Formats: sequence, structure tokens, C-alpha cells
Amino acid sequence: MLVVASISILLSILVWFNYSAVLPLIVEEWNLSGINAGIIFGAFQAGYLIAIIPAGVFVDRYSPRWIIAIGATTTGVAGLDFAIMATGFCHRPQ
Repeated sequence: MLVVASISILLSILVWFNYSAVLPLIVEEWNLSGINAGIIFGAFQAGYLIAIIPAGVFVDRYSPRWIIAIGATTTGVAGLDFAIMATGFCHRPQ
């Protein structure tokens, strides 16, 4: 179980570095200014700050393994949604 939890946490942490790695591509694809790119990243951080307090309460109340599994799954789905909803994900717009 420790291996599964470790992999789940690793995959969740990768989301933190994902945006920074693809930032130049996102700025070019969406024609963003530096301020707009910062607002997107700030919104991600704000969502984290809002979610971390209830997550801590749930971990104290329920099994941490379920909370980690649900959190990692939600993070993965959100990351996929971000990629799928991006304009030109499958092909460049004409």
C-alpha cells in the first residue's frame, strides 16, 4: 500500500511542475500576457489553498488511503481536462 500511496502522491505533485514546464507553449497558443499567465497559475494556487483545509479534516476523520486515492484521481482528471479543453490540443486551429 505504501508503494501505491507514494506513486499517487508523486503523480499529484507533478501537477505543480506541469504548468511551469509548458508555460511557454501555453502563452504562445493562447496569446497570453505574462499577467494573464500569472493569473491562471494564481487561480491554481488559490484552489489549492481552498481545498487543503477540508482535505485535512477529511484525512483526520476518514482513512488517509481513500482521501489520497480520491485526491490523486481528481487531480489527474483535472489535469486531463485542462489538456483536452485547450484550444488546438488535437490540431492547430485554422
